Amino acid sequence: MTPERFSKLLLMSLAVPTLLVFVMASVVAFEVGQLRDALGWVDHTDTVIAETRAELRRIVDAETGLRGFLVTGREEFLESQRESSGTAARFAKLEAMVADNPPQRQRLDEIRGKFENWIGYSKQMVQLREGAGNYSDFELNMTGKRMMDEIRAGFATVIDVEQALRDTRLERATHIDKDFKISLAGLSLLLATTLVLFSRYQLRNLALQYGSALKTAEEKAAEERERKQWFLTLLRSVGDAVIATNANGRITFMNPAAEAATGWSEAAAKQQRLESVFRTVKADTRERLENPVDRVRRLNAVAGPLDHRLLIRRDESEIHVDDCGAPIRDDDGKIIGFILIFRDVTRQYELERTLRTSEKLALAGRITASVAHEIHNPLDTVGNLLHMILIDGGSEHIAEYAELATQQLQRVHQVTLSMLNLYRESHAPVTVKLAEVVNSALALLEMQVRSKEAQVTCRFTEGSSVEGFPGELRQVFTNLIHNALDAIPQGGTIAIDCMSGGTQKQVNITITDNGCGIAEQDIPRLFQPLFTTKGESGTGLGLWVSKGIVEKHGGTIDVETKNTPGESWTRFHVVLPRQFPSLVSTAQALAN
Repeated sequence: MTPERFSKLLLMSLAVPTLLVFVMASVVAFEVGQLRDALGWVDHTDTVIAETRAELRRIVDAETGLRGFLVTGREEFLESQRESSGTAARFAKLEAMVADNPPQRQRLDEIRGKFENWIGYSKQMVQLREGAGNYSDFELNMTGKRMMDEIRAGFATVIDVEQALRDTRLERATHIDKDFKISLAGLSLLLATTLVLFSRYQLRNLALQYGSALKTAEEKAAEERERKQWFLTLLRSVGDAVIATNANGRITFMNPAAEAATGWSEAAAKQQRLESVFRTVKADTRERLENPVDRVRRLNAVAGPLDHRLLIRRDESEIHVDDCGAPIRDDDGKIIGFILIFRDVTRQYELERTLRTSEKLALAGRITASVAHEIHNPLDTVGNLLHMILIDGGSEHIAEYAELATQQLQRVHQVTLSMLNLYRESHAPVTVKLAEVVNSALALLEMQVRSKEAQVTCRFTEGSSVEGFPGELRQVFTNLIHNALDAIPQGGTIAIDCMSGGTQKQVNITITDNGCGIAEQDIPRLFQPLFTTKGESGTGLGLWVSKGIVEKHGGTIDVETKNTPGESWTRFHVVLPRQFPSLVSTAQALAN
């Protein structure tokens, strides 16, 4: 049987009984509505009678209180009379309750008028009693009695009419209730008979179709279990570590690679918060990093690592990791969980660190000869001056010789200080004046500048400073200026320009040379490790390391070049933000 046929059969099995029940319910609802209305009118009549009797009692209490006051003269007996001040509102309520019965409303209106007359009479009697008047006059008292008798008679008529109306309405409700029970019994019998016959027919068909559908469902369930098992086996077999969580960030799955990387077993980690198992800090500052689940939830998309992470394993040992998080969605697009994939990159990190160290050593080797020459010449001059001082003895030229020697020693101090600053590094970002960094690099490369007879021009706008690590930035500009010196011909030019960006939140530095340019096919590979155009004299690490340092500082580095007959040049363009990037600013950049 097709799913459409099965659905239609199932729909009929539900629709027909539902329709019959609906018809019966409609009839029952109609009958119940009539019965409820009839009983409602009975209750309404009871309420009218009760309110009428209560008002009569209040009026009688007022009369009794008046007589007590006339006899005793005590004010306490007038309390019930004072309470009668709300009688007008209560009469209005009673009249509203019998609005459907104009004669009753007219009777209540007449009673109210009589009671208002009696109120005037009672005030007259109170004044006579207080003023020592003839309040015990027989005719005067009989007048009050007749007024009150008329009020009682009026209330009695209203109550009798309401009582008769209640009996009529109760009788009608009784008839409706009897008819309701008879119709309910008949409808129930009809419904039961119809349902039994129809259900027997439909259930027989459903049983046959359900058996067929159940067999099909079991086959699909077996396929789904097999597919799920295959998927779990695949996840457990992959080399990368995989952790899955529910929508609340609690772990539901870990593969063996994740167990090995974190030091947690899957059984121990289940239902733990992800940040309790995957604890990461920044490798340089030890700052606790954002939970990957929170980052994915905030970005509502796949999110890669924000910083160079260290994973703190369960035994407190540490490894370098590279991770990526993603949301798990259901068919409606709702997030029902998260998946985190990461890998141990400790060996890769150590290799990159070794390569960077090798580049630093290579850079040190390239400038060692220049530094040795720069130090040797001043020291040789100082030696000659000291020799001349010893020969001349008390000559008048001693002061001049000493001044020249001091200048040469200051030159040695400047060169050695620049050499030391090349690798001296702070533990946290500091304010770096780019002019000082570039001039320090030029001091180290002065020998190459003179040997090439190069013309180097520098232009720095005021306030050209950024937050960063001065030793690393000095290494970047030393590499770029050294490459420019290698590229230019004898007597070539190098222009270094540093200026603020358009938003004043960044600094742009360009290093332009009039060298031979770069071949077009080499540009895509220029910043790759171990790629060099200098043959055996190059390490292929300088630009790769420089790019990594610039990106660490939140900046960018790119190159422009031209190599045509009659015109050739190369310009490296470095953009650095004034503020060293934090975790929050990097996350915002990724989100945007």
